[in-house]
Amino acid sequence: MARDDAAAKATVLELIDSIGLNPVDVGPLGRARELEALAFLNISLNVAHAGSGQSGWKLVGAPATVAKVA
Repeated sequence: MARDDAAAKATVLELIDSIGLNPVDVGPLGRARELEALAFLNISLNVAHAGSGQSGWKLVGAPATVAKVA
């Protein structure tokens, strides 16, 4: 997730954690461009290869400093 607002960040991190995912804080909102590019690449690959649309990205070996909900 990308964010500038600390209170919003805490709320979203809690929400992500509550559904069983591990949130990753990529920094300020300016980083949303990179996250959106990943989404576009995923959609493009699904269209090009008749995918089901149920794919996604998995971050393997995330740095120890990624956001963790206490």
